[in-house]
Formats: sequence, C-alpha cells, structure tokens
Amino acid sequence: MFCGYKQAQDVVVLCLALESFDGSLRWWNPHFYRYVDGISGALVNATDEKIALCVDQVRRLLQLEYGDISWCTALRLVERRWVNGAAQDRVVKAFTLNGISLAAKQ
Repeated sequence: MFCGYKQAQDVVVLCLALESFDGSLRWWNPHFYRYVDGISGALVNATDEKIALCVDQVRRLLQLEYGDISWCTALRLVERRWVNGAAQDRVVKAFTLNGISLAAKQ
C-alpha cells in the first residue's frame, strides 16, 4: 500500500494543539483519529471564510469532547519534523477560540 523510503527530516506531520491561558499547549487527539489530518490540511491554505467554518467545527467538537473549553484560548496548527533524532515544532498558524473572533492570529 505504501512504499518507498523517506529520510526522517523529509517527513512533515501537521498537528493541532490547544493553547490555554498560561500559554501551555496540549496536543489534540480527538476520538475521530483521522479528523486532525483532514482539518489540518484544510486550514493550511484556506480562505478566511473556510477558516471560520473549520475553527467553528473544531470548537463544536471540543465542546462535545471536553464539555467546558473556557480554558482553551487558541487552536494552533503545528508542523512537526524530526531533525537529528528530535522533534522540531513550528507553529504554522494560530486561531482564536474564545468568543466570536475567528480570525487567524499569526
């Protein structure tokens, strides 16, 4: 099904992290395990309108999963690579989750 060898530094994974008020990040691993792949890919090059819809959907799923999400201030799209045997993370985009504001914080 999958074949071919890739160098570790060539593998890039998009992840979603939830940011709390103190700035700490929690990786989001929803019960729908392939959901993060789909929504991450959609957020990379989406228009503002599409971003608003995606973030609203993420907010709804977070509320279903966690109940109270008042601790979560932002959703971060993180690019993870392996360089010299260690994970190297880079925030690609950040989106606010509190209130009505859905604009990217970049």
